[in-house]
Amino acid sequence: MEREKKEEDRKGKIMESCLRCGGMELKKYGKAKGKIRKKCARCGYQQTRDIARGRSQRDKALALVLYLSGLSMNMTGKIIGVSTQTIMRWIRAWSEKLGQLVVLREMKYEGRYKVRQAT
Repeated sequence: MEREKKEEDRKGKIMESCLRCGGMELKKYGKAKGKIRKKCARCGYQQTRDIARGRSQRDKALALVLYLSGLSMNMTGKIIGVSTQTIMRWIRAWSEKLGQLVVLREMKYEGRYKVRQAT
């Protein structure tokens, strides 16, 4: 029964192609930094497929919308699943791109917000 399940999984996977020649005959050829290396049987090109790092632009835009709608950075981070510092970096990056449209809020000691223009 387990064999049948494994064969079904193999059939359902999308085949990778060679980055150089486009050939579909890739064979496992060791590991590099914990990632599986593959070698093309047609041209001999060796490659490791990198997985995209970081969060999608959709998550970053959602963080900006939540923040601009009045939600705190802490709560925005909890909803998306990232740290408060990450939310702050995303908002600062967006404020540099958008100029004066995004206004950053900073917490004062008394617990009130201080509004500061993005530079």
